Amino acid sequence: MKKLLLLTAACGAFALFPIPAGADGLPPGSPCTPVANLNGAAGCTINVHPITLPFFAGLCAPTVTQGTGIMGNAVFHVTQNTAGDFWVTTTNEGIFVGLPSGWSGRATQWFGDAMNANNQVVHAISEGSVTAPDGTVARFNEAFHFSVSASGQQSSVFFDKCSN
Repeated sequence: MKKLLLLTAACGAFALFPIPAGADGLPPGSPCTPVANLNGAAGCTINVHPITLPFFAGLCAPTVTQGTGIMGNAVFHVTQNTAGDFWVTTTNEGIFVGLPSGWSGRATQWFGDAMNANNQVVHAISEGSVTAPDGTVARFNEAFHFSVSASGQQSSVFFDKCSN
């Protein structure tokens, strides 16, 4: 089950920011166009309010399903250097939408994707709480990491911390 959740989270992250074949440019669909600054890099930031984004949760939030999202606020930041390496990060927070009737909750997610000519890394952290109709609260904090080295070695890590 955990591998299925890991795959779902990875696919969702890559759907938000598809991975190019090399670090020659930004991923298609980047949220903004970087503007050159005086240190040789280019960057941009965009704030979006309100926005509904998919939410990826593991075993800690069993009512948070594939159709669940977060409706709230998001900040996207993109940086690219002169070598074509890039970093894309986002933070979004808000209330859950798409939960079963009577359930409620809030969550925050952080996501990052970085790529250069040789390596790539994707990170995601989700934390929040879900309240059942009977008042029971489930809290969760989850972290996901996926990387590809210059040799093509792939590595992934997924952590769950659940509490009531």
